[in-house]
Amino acid sequence: MSYDLYFWPSGAAENPRRLADRLADERADALVADERVLAFRAESLRRWPDLVDMIAPWHHDLGGRQPWGRTDLADRLSG
Repeated sequence: MSYDLYFWPSGAAENPRRLADRLADERADALVADERVLAFRAESLRRWPDLVDMIAPWHHDLGGRQPWGRTDLADRLSG
């Protein structure tokens, strides 16, 4: 069994389930960029460095890991 977790700024969605479904398809137009998302990513990777192989979307904080999908969403969501 596997599952996906998405994190975005509080209050950013009226319907979280619909937003999570859209994020699974990398459709994040409903979210605006927020530096707190990048801070959350950085802290998550600091605490749990093994997430580097699982966290998405791609961002330079993943080092040499090859990007897949869109590369412009890291400041909008973390999954």
